[in-house]
Amino acid sequence: MIDKKKKNKINFGINDFFTFFEGLDLSINFSILVFLASYFLPFLDIRFSILTISSLILLSFTSRFLGIKFSNFVQNTKIANLNIFLFFIFAYILPISVQSYFPIMLSISIFIVSRIIIGIMFSLCYNNLLINNQNFSSNIFSIKYWLFYSLGLFLGAIMFVFINEIFSNDYLNTGGWKVMYILMFTILFLTYLFSNFVLKTNIQFNHKFNIEEKLNSISLSFNSLIILIPLIFFLIVVSSNWLPKFANPENLYFLSYDLVYLFITILVFIFIAPLAKLIGKRNSIIFFNLSIVIISLITSLIDHSSSYSIDFLKFFISLISSFSICCFILQLESKRMFGGNVISILNASLFLISILLPALFYYFIFYTINYSIVYIVFALIYFINYICFFYIKNG
Repeated sequence: MIDKKKKNKINFGINDFFTFFEGLDLSINFSILVFLASYFLPFLDIRFSILTISSLILLSFTSRFLGIKFSNFVQNTKIANLNIFLFFIFAYILPISVQSYFPIMLSISIFIVSRIIIGIMFSLCYNNLLINNQNFSSNIFSIKYWLFYSLGLFLGAIMFVFINEIFSNDYLNTGGWKVMYILMFTILFLTYLFSNFVLKTNIQFNHKFNIEEKLNSISLSFNSLIILIPLIFFLIVVSSNWLPKFANPENLYFLSYDLVYLFITILVFIFIAPLAKLIGKRNSIIFFNLSIVIISLITSLIDHSSSYSIDFLKFFISLISSFSICCFILQLESKRMFGGNVISILNASLFLISILLPALFYYFIFYTINYSIVYIVFALIYFINYICFFYIKNG
């Protein structure tokens, strides 16, 4: 179990920047997804290229289960002594090195290898690294975890706005998107120099890593469903610069998100997380689950043809995302789920997102959203979450 004094103490370290880089990585890739699709798959219809490239980007989610195997494979080699930042830097150099005259399959393969490496490295960052021979992990129970994650999302979105204003779409389509990767590479390289030569922190693999990643309960698998809501919401927000243009015209208004919605989610979470713990984990979990089920069922009966109702739904999703993060944390803490179990739950959730998000993009592009169904889905997720948490034993 985590030491309460250490858990409650607010401090910042180099490990917090990995969470920031994760948000930045996703924001950059999903912001330039259309340009990646045009560059790597020019022979396909742009809509199918978008779906394919989104799946490839999300390989950084599916490859996280390979973290332990990779660590065990390299633990007795010289690779294990390398600084973790060098792997991230190499992973970003790979797509930058791709040239227009490369065979298409070679270019795509390089991009796939890059995404797999990034996924494995982020997996290891959360449970399997050493800083100066001391073990650490990024704590998803902490407010600062989600704060740094959102800061990465914000920065990536802002970077894209500037790049999109400076360069033309033709330039970005023909390889100009690499500017975003070069910026990410520069940030990683400067952080590496700062941590290695200023802070004197050598970040490497943990040779004594022995945590098993496994879900020890069916109920925990269902309890993790609520974290899908904010994580998918974040990715849709950072995709909103291009997604409405290629989606069904009926979905355009709903898919047009400003960063203010992301800001609302994080701001509400920062305020309600301490309050929820003060009220009590059990009472807060009951409140979050039942209130969202009731409100979602009631609002599913309302007519959603007006722009005001769609604005309310977008605002509601931003609020429910903050509640979902808070409820997710409270549930894991109340069941005393720490270490490898938390990482396995998070990785399982990310794996589901890698399947669901391309499917959602497909739905947004070819079909019209039924807003009542959206509310019903929220109600169903939270009802299942409530039943599993209170009536299915953890075992």
